[in-house]
Order: sequence, then structure tokens, then C-alpha cells
Amino acid sequence: MLQNTTNQLAKLLATENIFVRHDASAATASFDIKDRVLTLPIFKKMSKALTDMMVGHEVGHALYTPSDAWKGAIDEGVNQNILNVVEDPRIERKVQRKYPGLRACFITGYRELFDGGFFGKLAAEKKWDEMNILDRLNIHFKGGSSLGVRFASEEMYLVSLVEAVETFDDAIRVTKEIMKFWNESEEPMPSEMQVPGMPGAPAEDSSGDTYEVPGSPKDAGKDFVADTDSVPEGEVKTQAEYEARIDEMLDRAAFDRIYVGLPKPILNNIIIDWRDVNKELTACADTVFEKNSERRKEIQDWQDRTGRTGHQQILPMNVTDAKLAYKKFRTKSVKVVNYMVKEFERKKAAAEYKRTSVNKTGVLNVNALHSYKYNDDLFLKRAIVHDGKNHGLVMLVDWSASMHYIIDDTIHQLMNLVWFCAKVNIPFEVYAFTSGYHHPYQEHPEGLESYMPKLKPAWKHKHGDLHIDSQGERCGFRLLNLASSRENARQLTISLYNMWFYGASHDPKNYSSTSEFGAYSLGSTPLAEAMAAMQDIIPKFRDAHKLDKVNFICLTDGEANSGFTHQVDHYTEDESGLSALSMRRTDILFQDPQTRKTYNMTKTNNKVPLMRYYGAWAEKQVQFFLRLLKDRYGINTMGIFLVAGNNVNRNVLEKYLGWLSGNRPAHQRARKQIRTEGFTTVKSAGYDEYYIIPTGRNKLTDEGLGDIAEDISKSKLRQIFAKNQKGKTGNRYLANKMIDLIV
Repeated sequence: MLQNTTNQLAKLLATENIFVRHDASAATASFDIKDRVLTLPIFKKMSKALTDMMVGHEVGHALYTPSDAWKGAIDEGVNQNILNVVEDPRIERKVQRKYPGLRACFITGYRELFDGGFFGKLAAEKKWDEMNILDRLNIHFKGGSSLGVRFASEEMYLVSLVEAVETFDDAIRVTKEIMKFWNESEEPMPSEMQVPGMPGAPAEDSSGDTYEVPGSPKDAGKDFVADTDSVPEGEVKTQAEYEARIDEMLDRAAFDRIYVGLPKPILNNIIIDWRDVNKELTACADTVFEKNSERRKEIQDWQDRTGRTGHQQILPMNVTDAKLAYKKFRTKSVKVVNYMVKEFERKKAAAEYKRTSVNKTGVLNVNALHSYKYNDDLFLKRAIVHDGKNHGLVMLVDWSASMHYIIDDTIHQLMNLVWFCAKVNIPFEVYAFTSGYHHPYQEHPEGLESYMPKLKPAWKHKHGDLHIDSQGERCGFRLLNLASSRENARQLTISLYNMWFYGASHDPKNYSSTSEFGAYSLGSTPLAEAMAAMQDIIPKFRDAHKLDKVNFICLTDGEANSGFTHQVDHYTEDESGLSALSMRRTDILFQDPQTRKTYNMTKTNNKVPLMRYYGAWAEKQVQFFLRLLKDRYGINTMGIFLVAGNNVNRNVLEKYLGWLSGNRPAHQRARKQIRTEGFTTVKSAGYDEYYIIPTGRNKLTDEGLGDIAEDISKSKLRQIFAKNQKGKTGNRYLANKMIDLIV
């Protein structure tokens, strides 16, 4: 909580949305005046006044210290430590003028530092005569005149110059003057020292000669020569003492903090366009039909030879069977699609009604003039309907091996959503995320190493960016653009038929040869990589269609099993260019230049902890990317977790609801919702809505009562009807919830 408050204070004081970083390895507070990053150390114990003082000091640098001029001064030969001694009081005066409330923080903060001996033993014991001019200037301007720091008469003009510094150029000139003085004067005797008073114009050096001193900072530093007037590093000993004491206060047990950037997805390499997908999947289907035909002939020959018909029910599909089955599914889907369209239009009309206002036009309604004696409303009215929002839908589907037994149901849900979008004229894109599009070993038997140079990169990195793990880099992560609203009616029909045939081929009842799908075979689960790519895909989709609102739906059967486990590091000793990200006692943070927010990728924003048995790091990345999509583009996010069978495994619910023994009521509510509605909704997965759906219980179809015997009893008919209506209720519950998010 204190860190969050400190972050907000720093941003408010700096009058800009600077980045604030808490670094366990930082020795003291600092500000990168070029990249606008305020770095604060993590201390074991620090008062609020001291924290606010440090923040105020570094914000002063943010506001008033120019980065280019600072670097130029150092390059010119100006001593950095002495420049700090001069620049610090300047920016502290200016920030306290701008924010008078900080004055008490500076007074209290520096008092704590002096009382704690942070500037060394000599400063604590006020032995000014044993300190050099640089240390005495540093102590005087940090602790104030109440400390009684003493200066020799020939040094007093330096005190006056530092007090009069107003610009950074003044600070540079005065620093040069101090450096010249250091090299030209002798150390004063104790008897010659006094507390600063009114500065005199001329002064005498220790030899008794008089010389002209600059009366203002603009006259200081003349005839400065870097080579002859240089001052060795480490002469400001009070600063070294301060840094050593601060180092003792650092919380070494605090979590490390690593700040990372995001790689840029190379979408031209990642996305397999719908044209290529149609062409390649059609070729795969032709190969499957060819293999199926051979298999059918083998089965028929066996039946003719043996006289048995045991394989008659599992004959692989031929072209005729496939087209008839697709047509049947299309017909069955019409009802549920029409229901979704009706609900969408109804809710859109309600939203439009809310946006309608009625105004008088100022023109008489001649048809109402006859009622002037009892009607005051004789003017024509005009209904003004304020513009609604244009909607778009991006769908992402899991193309992993574990989807094999439910890919058919998943594709059916996708197709219904596509038909719905096409019918209500909503722009849409459907992507499948896969890890094995290229299949290096299958297509390149000579080995992976010879193939890797041919694999086009998926990401463009810079120093500090996240990097995929080595195994993920070797895989062919791609996004298959299965369908798009950019297709015409004929092209979309081809896409949907290919999708349907792919799902049907994986249905065990159809006994098709799925190995012939090649690069489109089900692989791993690169969900984190897909979510990272969506950071670029969704804004491009939104801008291309000029959308006000984008909805995002992800259909999967599990969690990501790969992710970003390294950081690009151009300075590694082994020249690998990568550093492994430690997940132990480490906070991995991303500071977004768009939202100006800081995201902790190792934590979730959910009240219920993420219960995981494996892959927790990848799952947290997915939740981070969902938060980023929401904050950047204001999209609605919906997840559909498909579970094979009629029930949801206890382990699945525990992941999102916590252990059953510790949260039994939540588990009971989820079970009840599954029984009554066919699914359960959870809020701890990172999505706005996350539906866990047992595919055996709830499919987005709306079938009839089936074949009914003529002599069926009334009780049996009642049971069939009740069972059928129960399924429809569940379907409509889900459809209603999805429409609520989309409208």
C-alpha cells in the first residue's frame, strides 16, 4: 500500500505520468532524466517523511534537471559529485516553491538522516574544521543553517554562489568555480572558519593577496580548464558515507523486481491468412477422402470375403456423406442462430431506445390546432437517436492435442458464432493457435538444426523484452485464420465446411484418417503467445473496421503450457543474449507506455488464489495479457472452458474456486448452475466472463424431439419433452449471457 501511495505521489508531483520503479538492488533513490524513470530503493523501515523527501528530491530532478545538459557537462569534464552538491539544493528549492507542503518533509527527513549519522562521524559530531569544503557545502545545504556549518572567509563567496543558483547552466558554472577553488586554494585553519553570514565582495587568500570573486553565478567558472581544474572522484566523503548507510537499510530479503518489455509480434509471419488456410485445408480434406476411400474399400472387401458386417457402422466418411452431414448440421443450427439473432436485435433495440431523446421542433402541428383550447402541446416533435456503438468479434480457439475429443463440439460452437455474426453484420475474425504448423521433424527429416534457419521469426525483440522459452522458439507457433468477415459468401462457406470437416474427422464415430492433416494437426497450447499477439491484432482489427467496441472470445480445454521464460539481455557474459527469468521470490513487472500503468505479471488480480498443479507461470501470463487488452482497448473478454463429458472434474473447479474443503458453498453453487443451466461461471480466470461447459451436457444446437414412436405413452412423451426443453433452457442461458456481453 505504501508503495502504491508513493507511486501516485511521485506522478502527481512530477506533473507527468512518469514510471516509478521499486528496485531491491538500488542503493538510493535516483531519476533517469532521459527515460523518465524514478527508481526507489526498498528499505526495511523508513518513515513516511523520509520517503516523501526522497520522492520530492527525485521529482525535482525530473522537473528541473535536463538530461542532455547533464551529460554534456560530464563530458566537458565537470565533476559529477560536485555538480550534485550544487544541483541538489537548486532543485530542492524549486520543488519546495512549487509544492510548499514538501518543506516539512525535507526538514524532518534530513533531520532523521543527520540524527542517524548518515553523513559520517565528522558531520554527526559537527567537527567542521576537519571536513573539506566540498563536504561542508554538502552538509550546509542539506541540513540548513541551524547546523552551524563553518566556512573560512575566502570560502563564503562559494556559499553565496550556490545559494544564488537558479538555472542548470548556473549550476554548471558554479561547479566549475568550486573545482577551480579546490585546485587553487589551501585548506583554511580552524581559527579562520566562521558560520556563513552576509557575503563580502572581495576576499583574501591565505597568502594575504586579494583577488576578484564572481558576484553571481553568471560570472562564475570563467577560465575553467578541465585538465588542470579536475577533482578526483571520492572527495565528497559525506556522500560516500550516506550511500554506505543507505545500503545498510536496504531490505535484502525483499522480492527482486525485474522490469520487462513486450516483444513485437511479426504478424505477417504469425498469421496464416484465410486464403492459405482454405487452400491448404481443402487439400488436406482431399487427401483424407482419398485415404478414407481406400479404407472403405478395404473394409468392404473384408466384408465380402468374410460375410461379416461388424465394421459397417464405422465406415470412414466419403464426400457424399460429408456434404449431407454438413447440410444437416447447418439446418439444425438455424434455430439456435436465429434465437441469438433475435436476442441481439431485441437488446440492441432496447439500447437504442435508451439513446433516444424527443425534442420540440418549434414548428406548429396543424393537425393539432383544433385542440388549442385544452392542449398546450401544439408543436411538432422530433425523435433524436444518438449513435450506437459498432461492434466486432475476435474468436480464438485452442488447436492443441488435448482438444482431440472435443474439437468437433468446439468447432460447432464457433460455426454458430460465425453464422450469428454474418447474419447481424458484425465484423469477425476466427483464429486457431497452434504450436506445430511447420512440423520441423516431419517435413525436414535431416534434423531440426538445419530447419531452424528456415523458420521465420515470430517476434521482434529489443533489450529487456520478454522472450519465449527455447522449446517454444523451436515450435512453429502460428495463428490459423480459419474464417473472416472479409470473405465473400462463397469463400466463407468453404471455410466453414473445412472447419466442420476437420472437427467431424476427429469424431471417433467417423473413423477418419486425421494424420493426413499435416501442418494442421493438433499440437501444443501456446495460449500465452497467442494472447501476446492479440495485443497487436485487436487494435488493427478495430481500426480496420472503425469499431467502437471489440469483443474477444477464447475457446479452450485447459491452460497454456508454454510462455515467456527469458528476457533479452544484450550484456550477458556468455553472449547468448538471453537471461532466464527466475520465478522464485521475484516480481516481474511491465510498465505499459500506453496505459502508463505498472502490471505485476507474477500476481493475479483475483481474490481467489490461482490453484495450479503445473504451468502456473504461463497461466499468470495469460491473465496479465487479458488485463492489458482490457485496459488498453476497453474490450469485453469471454472465455469458454470446454470439458469432455457431462460433468466438471473437481480439480477444474478447485483451480478457480479454491480447495473444496475451504470453499464448499462456492463449489455447491457451481454444481447447481451446471445442473440447471448446463455450465458454470467463474470470475477468477482473468476474463470478464468465463464459462466452464461440459460438452456432453450443453451444445449450441437446438434439435427437435427426435424420432417418436406412434404408440408412445403420454408419460414417456412428457419425459422426452421435459428433457428436450431442459437442454434448450441451458443453451439459451449461455446464448443470453454471450449476447449481453456483445451488445
